[in-house]
Amino acid sequence: HLGVVVLQIDSIVAKNNGIPKGLYIKELEQNSVLYKKNVREGDIITHINGKEVGDVNGFFSIMGAAKPGDRMRFKLYRKDSSGNGNSFEVVVTLEEERR
Repeated sequence: HLGVVVLQIDSIVAKNNGIPKGLYIKELEQNSVLYKKNVREGDIITHINGKEVGDVNGFFSIMGAAKPGDRMRFKLYRKDSSGNGNSFEVVVTLEEERR
C-alpha cells in the first residue's frame, strides 16, 4: 500500500513544462512508506524497479503484482523553489494496507 493518488504526465505536458514524463503525485498519505522516505506531493515518479512508468495503467500493473514485504525502488523527480529539477531514488518495503 503506497497511499498515493497519481496523475499521468504525458510527453506533451512534460515537454511544455520542462519536466520528465511519469506520474505526478497529487496526494500522499502522511503515514505512507513513500512519505516516510521524504517523497512529497508534487514529486514525479519516473521509474519503478528500473522500469519507466509512463502511464497510470503501467503503474497499477507493477503495483498490482507487488506484495506486502516486497522491496520497491522508485526513481523520482522534484523541482525545487528555484525551478531546478533533480532526480533521486528511494527504496521502500511495501506494508499491508491498514483497514
